[in-house]
Amino acid sequence: MEIAILFNPKKKGVEEIVARVFSFLKRRGIKVKFLKSASDFGYSQSIVKKRDFLKNTSLLIAIGGDGTILASSHLVEERSIPIMGINVGSLGFLTLFSPKSALPALNDFLKGKAKMEERMALRAFFRKRIFFALNDVCINFGPTLRAIDIFLYSRDKYISHFLGDGVIIATPTGSTAYSLACGGSIIHPSLSCLIITPISPHGLTARPLILSAEEEIIIELGEKSERGVLVIDGQKRLPIQPKERVKVSAAKGKVKLLSPEEFDYFSILRQKMRWGG
Repeated sequence: MEIAILFNPKKKGVEEIVARVFSFLKRRGIKVKFLKSASDFGYSQSIVKKRDFLKNTSLLIAIGGDGTILASSHLVEERSIPIMGINVGSLGFLTLFSPKSALPALNDFLKGKAKMEERMALRAFFRKRIFFALNDVCINFGPTLRAIDIFLYSRDKYISHFLGDGVIIATPTGSTAYSLACGGSIIHPSLSCLIITPISPHGLTARPLILSAEEEIIIELGEKSERGVLVIDGQKRLPIQPKERVKVSAAKGKVKLLSPEEFDYFSILRQKMRWGG
């Protein structure tokens, strides 16, 4: 068996947790793989090239915060490789395991007893390139910091037009991220749907909208709009010009996340988002 580890070296205490996980796996004869960024932490003999990082990999362990989970999902994309998140961050909404619970959970995985959740993801088509997102695809205002002119379509059907700071297309998993901060609804992650959330629209009628995951959302900047920025999961940024379009749809495959046996989504909402008092 081969297991890959991706971690955020900037997180306090992450080195100790990585060392414990690495030692646990090596004692069981498992091949452990790291990317080049881990070479400064004493794992030089386990470094592999990026193209081999997920080859024959049974599990990807993400040690850090939610950003590490997002980075891991971008590596995995639509492959059927589960991701296990160990939280060393502050919020840890997607990193479902604490450092204390990680090793027992790993032991369960090795015995074939792991519980997994499948999460819907997005595909964004822009300038003949395809981008993968677990949380959201956003268009924000550009370097001028002025409002942008946004037109929305569902396939060939016109939805709406508004002036504002941008728009978010989120998954149910991403509904508790940027979309929530902009007034979007919380959607249970077991569902499949697309959430359209305007960002600071200049008007009272541009409200969040939930559509079927079968739809394809087209975002277009108006001909006289200011320039914008396309943002993928807060990780990748690309400039977008007036009259350019971004097409967003559900990815064909889903992201698999290991979850604790006692995982309770509503408890997570109350504890980490302080939802409902």
